[in-house]
Amino acid sequence: MRIIIISVMLFGLSFNIIGQSLPKPCKKITRELDDFSGEIRLSTPYGWNMPVITKVIDGDAERIYLMLYANGSTLNVGEEGVTILLDNGGRLTRPNTKIDVDAQDIGWRYSTILSLTDDEIDILSNTTINKFQLYIYEMAIHKKGKTNLMTQMGCLSDMK
Repeated sequence: MRIIIISVMLFGLSFNIIGQSLPKPCKKITRELDDFSGEIRLSTPYGWNMPVITKVIDGDAERIYLMLYANGSTLNVGEEGVTILLDNGGRLTRPNTKIDVDAQDIGWRYSTILSLTDDEIDILSNTTINKFQLYIYEMAIHKKGKTNLMTQMGCLSDMK
């Protein structure tokens, strides 16, 4: 038996998907329905210095995106390159991926959004991310966050 909790947010409808069969980290995944396009977005929680995974379902088409963020004290514009180091010693690299930058109160926030391949989704469902680098800016992920992210990737890949 699954229990669904519905909460209304200021800018749209959001559903927290809660079910007895879901692992605890997956209970924090939110579901949003776009009233205009019918597109469904399933997302992991936004947290300080934590990657965010979003699954977009548009009819029969499904894509999973990984959003990465890192902070820096110097401004670099137009840079490229993403490297993700995995706890098993492996790595995922995207040398030509554009890195975006935004001003913050105390420096700069570098970010990118990766559209994941099926192989990358499989890898990230079974292996934790140790840290990642956006151009020259590195971000390590704390132990609990690593495990939660891996579990959430597995859940998102199965959710509709």
